[in-house]
Amino acid sequence: MYKREILAAFLIFAVVVPIPAAIAYYSHSLFLPKEHISVIARQYEFEPDEIVVNKGAVVTLLLTSEDVVHGFKILGYDVMENFYPGVPAKVEFVADKAGDFDFICDIYCDKGHWEMKGKLIVQDSTPPGSLQVIVKDAESKPITGAFVTVTGPVNKNGLTDNDGQYNFDSIFVGLYSVTASKSGYASNTTTVTVNSQETAVITIILTESVQVKEFHVDAWIQEDGGFMVQESSDRKTITVNKGDTVRLVVTAKDTSHGFGIDVFNVDTGEIITGATKTVEFVASTEGTYTYHCTISCSAKHIDQKGTLVVQP
Repeated sequence: MYKREILAAFLIFAVVVPIPAAIAYYSHSLFLPKEHISVIARQYEFEPDEIVVNKGAVVTLLLTSEDVVHGFKILGYDVMENFYPGVPAKVEFVADKAGDFDFICDIYCDKGHWEMKGKLIVQDSTPPGSLQVIVKDAESKPITGAFVTVTGPVNKNGLTDNDGQYNFDSIFVGLYSVTASKSGYASNTTTVTVNSQETAVITIILTESVQVKEFHVDAWIQEDGGFMVQESSDRKTITVNKGDTVRLVVTAKDTSHGFGIDVFNVDTGEIITGATKTVEFVASTEGTYTYHCTISCSAKHIDQKGTLVVQP
């Protein structure tokens, strides 16, 4: 009997003692809020096409195809999965970034493939903050019409007013990269943290650089007009002089795009919807060149292009 009691005590100890350690080890995932969402894919739509979750939630997506092979990719998150008819797939991730994120089908599924997309909205219960950007020159004079871009929990942009200011109101808290630029000036980038219910104020100084020519390019799918150059009379042609430093501020307006000029090794990489990327290069060779979209974005993607003219 004595031996049996010792053995029983030993078994209880072996089973019970590790439990607190196990709970501590798995507490991060065990006690985070959970979101389980079923997503049905069919040509050429997702159902639902809008997914709303709270920041910090562990999100489990159950993906089902009703017809052909589809892909599911969330731009801005490391989430990508292929799934087949009759074979559901499951993906899990932590919604650790607040904001709006596009999700798309990234496997071609016939002519309506390019319209197959939706939106993930990650809500942050923390009250938002605000950001005021002031742009001045080297003599502390305000610069009107400077293009200001913020990249971070949300991506936004705008032009400074007569006081050299632009306000980003009610934006998610967090760390932002802020870039200010204008033709005739070298661009400048800094970072700032936006706190809840506070207004962060930063001043960015731009120094003159007379050879810099800046162009703002809105990227739409070709079916909706393609690239639109704001400073161009025909919205397609970018004209500069040989030796100019050319700054291109490219914003993806409807889906992910990329902007490239092969001869000058210009490539923005992927620009997700609503985001802006800035690239600079020296127009070192005169001639007429083609710029194009580097990301497959619609059925007429191959026609999404324009002209760069480098004059003597």
